[in-house]
Amino acid sequence: MLTESEQSQSFPSFWVSHSGQVFCHCCTLSLSLSLNPTPLPDSSLSKANPCSEPGKPCNPCLDAAKACNLNETCKRQRSNYIAICNKPPQPSQANQEPCSRKRCHKALRQFFERVSWELSYPLLFCSCPDQACAERRRQTIVPACSHQEKHRPSCLELRRNCRSDALCR
Repeated sequence: MLTESEQSQSFPSFWVSHSGQVFCHCCTLSLSLSLNPTPLPDSSLSKANPCSEPGKPCNPCLDAAKACNLNETCKRQRSNYIAICNKPPQPSQANQEPCSRKRCHKALRQFFERVSWELSYPLLFCSCPDQACAERRRQTIVPACSHQEKHRPSCLELRRNCRSDALCR
């Protein structure tokens, strides 16, 4: 675990080093979702914060998961991408990545194509009010297979690499 000082030094380097990569993954996913995307109504952008009621427990991710489970299409498609993204790769590919990222990305694209945005977006892009929610979201809503590579360099390694690269500096 990094100290607070090490984190404050490492995270800017991480985002500088990976901002293009993160942007690229988001663009790849969003561009491949659909040729005719459905525009979001303006009213959906201005909805009140789901945690606005004081004294009432608030967990937007849990609420989104419950809403998805009440809809058969959403429930089926979510179960499908979770099963595919958590499935280990075939033995011939075992040394490459911990899962089949290509199949996982395809399943996530199908989820977005087949499930209405009213259910899919709150589920995949929910905000968590606490660390427990964030960990649960990381493990169940957004599968690690969809975004993790087989080797993840440490923040200090990224910082060192960035400082040695003239373009990154």
